[in-house]
Amino acid sequence: MPKISKAKSPKAHHPDHKQADAVWALITLMTFPSVALSLAGLGWRSVTSFVFACLATLAVLVVQALVSGRIWIFNDRFRHIFDHEQTPFRILVVSGGVLLVLETFLILQFLQNPSMDSFFLNIIARKQCLDPRTSVAKTFCPMFMPKDNLALDRSQYAMVRSLEDAAEKHLIPGSISGSCLAMLWQNPDQTQPSLSAMFLAYCQSWKADSCAPAKTESALITADLLRTDQGFYTPTSWQTDTTSELYRRTASNQDFMRYLGKELENRCSARIRQTLSPSASQ
Repeated sequence: MPKISKAKSPKAHHPDHKQADAVWALITLMTFPSVALSLAGLGWRSVTSFVFACLATLAVLVVQALVSGRIWIFNDRFRHIFDHEQTPFRILVVSGGVLLVLETFLILQFLQNPSMDSFFLNIIARKQCLDPRTSVAKTFCPMFMPKDNLALDRSQYAMVRSLEDAAEKHLIPGSISGSCLAMLWQNPDQTQPSLSAMFLAYCQSWKADSCAPAKTESALITADLLRTDQGFYTPTSWQTDTTSELYRRTASNQDFMRYLGKELENRCSARIRQTLSPSASQ
């Protein structure tokens, strides 16, 4: 009796592969929110956190392709999900629902949570004051950004210039090339010969061959001031604060500190241009 050969059935997908693909799928889906939230919590910019989270997610897929020679998305187990005619509609509905919940949460937080105010004011200050183009900036920016000395009236200029000069002597003594910015925390009564002022001092000493900062110092200063005969002010007492909660909140505002650094860089460049200009050398 002739021997009947059995036809070989197609090789079934190994159950271990299915389990491994399920694990890789879970890792891939969890990588993006984990990396994005972790980097944001460390103080990274939101755009940078998003980009690195995308790269980390792609890296997981590449690692699986190198290790097992396949990617879980193309597993037969998940084909019915991606091939289904209603998959795009379902993704749209779920995404819309998630976005609606997030938007509702943000609106409620904006209306009820006072700490959200600083977040939105920060966004407005950065947009309006880093590149002023509207009339709103003239009213809004002086409350959040240090004023340009040329835009100050004479009495305000005398106060700020006196504080900047005193800050240079206290925070960067002996610096040949450097400068300080002084941001008043409140406007003192300048009608009195002696007064007290609280301000943020941000100072840089510059390298000789460029405007690159060789040293950066900042502090919250409380000083008693005495008006001189020339209309400027000299400090009679000086208290430096670098540990209080108010100073830490201010120093942790990276956009604001970058703005101060840019202002000093512009001041350094202007001084160099003035020194090297032909009219100055004559």
